[in-house]
Amino acid sequence: MFNLFLRWLDPERAHRLAFSLIAAMGRCGPARRAVAACSRVPPPARPIRLFGRSAPGPLGLAASFDK
Repeated sequence: MFNLFLRWLDPERAHRLAFSLIAAMGRCGPARRAVAACSRVPPPARPIRLFGRSAPGPLGLAASFDK
C-alpha cells in the first residue's frame, strides 16, 4: 500500500521520504529488532569463485541499485 503512495510522489521526494522512514525505523529499537529478526538469512553452504575472485556466497545486485 505504501508503495502505491510513493508512486504518486515526485521521484526525489519519494526517495527522501523512504530513506527518512528507514532511518527512523533504525532509531526505534523494537522496529530495528523486528526487521533484523525477519531478515536473517542462513549462511551459504560454500564459497563461490567467479572471474578469478572468491566470495563467501552468491551475490546479485539489481539494475539501478544505487537509486
